[in-house]
Amino acid sequence: MNRHEALDHFHKTYAEDMLNEKLHQVAVLYELRKEELIFSFIQSFQSIEA
Repeated sequence: MNRHEALDHFHKTYAEDMLNEKLHQVAVLYELRKEELIFSFIQSFQSIEA
């Protein structure tokens, strides 16, 4: 297996799974904290206006 094949194998067997897992974790965290994040975002803009 050459360097390119090894890197491709790494991406397919490890990196893709890890990326999908992390994206899922972020999506779950977003859903849990969505209201808090929205409120914080709105407050940030309100403080700019004041």
